[in-house]
Amino acid sequence: MLSGKFWLQIRAINGGSRSFFFKSIGSFSTTTTTTSQAAEVIRIADMVDYLMNSLGFSKDAAITISSKVPRYRPSLEKAVSVFNYFDKLGVSKMQIKSMVSKYPGLLCCNVDKTLDPKVKFLRELGLSGLDLCNVIAICWSMALDPSIKLRILNLRELVGTDDYVVRILRRWPFVLRGWDTEMVDSNLELLRDYGITYDNIVKWIARQPRSFFTTKPEVLEDILHRVENVLGIPHGSAMFHHGFDLLCSFDMSKVYEKFGVLRSFGWPESLILKMVRTHPLTFTRSASVIQKTVDYFMNDLGYSMDFLASHPSFLSYSLEKRVKPRNEVLKILNENKLNKRKAGLTAQSVNKQTCSAH
Repeated sequence: MLSGKFWLQIRAINGGSRSFFFKSIGSFSTTTTTTSQAAEVIRIADMVDYLMNSLGFSKDAAITISSKVPRYRPSLEKAVSVFNYFDKLGVSKMQIKSMVSKYPGLLCCNVDKTLDPKVKFLRELGLSGLDLCNVIAICWSMALDPSIKLRILNLRELVGTDDYVVRILRRWPFVLRGWDTEMVDSNLELLRDYGITYDNIVKWIARQPRSFFTTKPEVLEDILHRVENVLGIPHGSAMFHHGFDLLCSFDMSKVYEKFGVLRSFGWPESLILKMVRTHPLTFTRSASVIQKTVDYFMNDLGYSMDFLASHPSFLSYSLEKRVKPRNEVLKILNENKLNKRKAGLTAQSVNKQTCSAH
């Protein structure tokens, strides 16, 4: 007898000529193969062939996927029906492949009784294409739970609209596992106490659902405290929730690194804090992007640090997609004396029209 994990090669099954390998766990006789074992070998062989030929899996990947679902004993007919179901929905072969890779048990679903009702519910929310596939691939075992509809209805009640529900599922499908109601209620009350409106709370939840549903109230309160006392944004300010968003997204060490970029251009602490108070979202950009943007405005276009601190949104513009192209347009207009207003970047960039040197 041989036991344990090993690769078993089967040749000429039922008179056939194919040769393949599959991973097996258990004990097999070196001299005999029972009828049930032979049937299992044939079933896995058919599944491996199907995964390779229909979904483009490599032989090793197809064998691995087949070996991950022995308790489901997926039939080839079910796998074909699952593939055809998603194909009719317009899901691409690559997306189906991705779902099967993440959740091989999907191959075992009964389309009419299990798959279709759940997918219909998710589609009615507005999920489709890649978003739908991601939710299924990441959370399909949860999506099979009968309580899934109740969880989604509770989520809708919390955030108000299906649109926000879909955004949350896109960003963090694991919310379908449920959440600590007491902790969530405490977080909501804390955010309201700091003057953040319900609309802004919901927008933040949609942007960072994992932070909201997994952060303990004491940690959240520490972040709110730092927004007010480190960034210097009073909780009554319209920018407070943006500062909160910043510190939920980045550790303070990363924020200080971005402050350092401005210091390297000679910015004093007072101007840096002025910018963070008036436009904290500037610091959600990476340090390298901030460095390139400040360098362009100060060294190429000749803007002063005082001007940029008073117009912080300039540093949020994309250099390649917005600032540089519009500046080139204004150069041409000025060279051909076609720009009668002679407006610089201040008037035109803020109004989202075009850019030039100041």
